[in-house]
Amino acid sequence: MQRETVRRTDDFVNRQLSNLPLSMKTIGIMMTNFLLQTRIHHAKLMLQHTAMPISEIAEKTGFNSFSYFGKTFKTYTGATPREFRKTKNS
Repeated sequence: MQRETVRRTDDFVNRQLSNLPLSMKTIGIMMTNFLLQTRIHHAKLMLQHTAMPISEIAEKTGFNSFSYFGKTFKTYTGATPREFRKTKNS
């Protein structure tokens, strides 16, 4: 009886541990999306309230690549940084 309980407990723990990497991966993806949304939010504020060059805004919000910044910005906002600035400042 005791061996059966130990075996069942061991099986349960192993099942839980095997699910852990997927859970950690999901959390990592969620965290990455949160960070990107936060960086884009700050970029939007800078585009609206400063005359800072877009390349400088990209750098200040943590994007090492100007093209990646533009692509990511458009994914999250539906507009390029230049289009966004133009519509918000007109």
